[in-house]
Amino acid sequence: MQDSEIETVVRCEGDFPLFVDKIFSHGFDTFIRGQHIHNTAEILGNNAHTIRISARDHFKSTSLYAHFMYDLIYNVGLECQYFSYNQKMAVYHGAKIKQLIKKNPFYDEIKDLKPLAEGTLKYAWKDKLRDITSLTPQGLLTFKRGVHCPRIYVDDPLRDPDNKLNPLVINKINRIFKVELLSMLTQTGEMHVVGTPQTQFDFFFDKKLNNETGGRFDVRILPAIKNFVTKEVLWKEYMDWDKLMKLKYELGEKIFNQEYLCKPVWTEMAWFSRDKIMSVVNPSLLPKKQQLKDNYVVLGWDLGKKVHPSHISVFEERGINHWVQIYQRFLDGVEYISQVKIVNDVIERLKVDDAGFDATRGEMESFMERNELSSVLKPFTFKTTLKYDMATNFEKMVTNKECELLNDQRQIDQILLVDNDLQALSTPEGHGDSFWSNAIALWLANRKSDESFGEAIY
Repeated sequence: MQDSEIETVVRCEGDFPLFVDKIFSHGFDTFIRGQHIHNTAEILGNNAHTIRISARDHFKSTSLYAHFMYDLIYNVGLECQYFSYNQKMAVYHGAKIKQLIKKNPFYDEIKDLKPLAEGTLKYAWKDKLRDITSLTPQGLLTFKRGVHCPRIYVDDPLRDPDNKLNPLVINKINRIFKVELLSMLTQTGEMHVVGTPQTQFDFFFDKKLNNETGGRFDVRILPAIKNFVTKEVLWKEYMDWDKLMKLKYELGEKIFNQEYLCKPVWTEMAWFSRDKIMSVVNPSLLPKKQQLKDNYVVLGWDLGKKVHPSHISVFEERGINHWVQIYQRFLDGVEYISQVKIVNDVIERLKVDDAGFDATRGEMESFMERNELSSVLKPFTFKTTLKYDMATNFEKMVTNKECELLNDQRQIDQILLVDNDLQALSTPEGHGDSFWSNAIALWLANRKSDESFGEAIY
């Protein structure tokens, strides 16, 4: 290495984003930078266990290549395992890493101990030939159990390039990941996972893995489009809004949603399409803290279970048969007693005239017996007929542009999680909670407009 390269190597030690920018980038004819690249490197550099659901061609596999090449300089002698759905794909990724090492001048003094093996990697620096760093490609359904190592990479574990996976195979891979792969990792080891979700059963959405709910993994969902209204994209330097829209046209909405918006195939059976919901999202709306006008106001409260957030939605009547959302809020990990105080406060501040909540599981019975709930709150028992009536009314009001929604991406995404059977996918951000809070509020809104609408439903 030249003196300038040695100086760069010293500067990048302990700084993975800097390594990606100053060393890893030299393996490419053109390396496209951007905030997304820096943020991804920070995620990997600051966390020993990561799961990223990310858009196609958005530094997914390549970030794992960079991580291995960082260790190749700064943590020599590591044994690494690289998993994909099948070994053929894992070998492909190993070959890509080998190409990047060969092209990068910072690795000129490294010796390839497996020059004829396409996907199996073994390297040692010429002055440290005993310190061998290796990477072995593995197929999730065929690898030998019992191996222990300090680095495990998992790349698109639920995607078979040749076939669509059935739920039985997905369940098997979920079990392999949790039972076999997690136990393979040494105590101080690291595991980094990237992939595209297939169904609601994917381990990506298992809350027991998420460090926000007691698990060990930093879990990120990184769609290519961050906000449809403002046209904010994840990696503008590489795929701007126009390029993504061209891809959407070429691929079709279903494939585009899965590949670039990180939506499982399952969500393509959603009750609402994204375009339909976006047609009533008003980016100029601002939430209210206090209600001053004397308009009629309704509130819907979807009461979450312990593992799911709750959601509050409030609409104000503005004109005939037109309702505008003036407040919405997710309550993550909030105890019921605190939720009651929050909802009661919202009802008072926003002068709510009518409100309802899902009382199917009976969590609020003791609060009702002690008269601790606001008098305007009505309990709904979510029987199948009522749920479909509420959902159908919600759809009608959206179709007829009788409502407007605040531009909140999480609220929109959770509405879109509810499918045609009114079931919802569990994700780190919720379980379709904002669908039901809005459905309840708009049911009450329609009931106000038509006094005979929905009688005897409590």
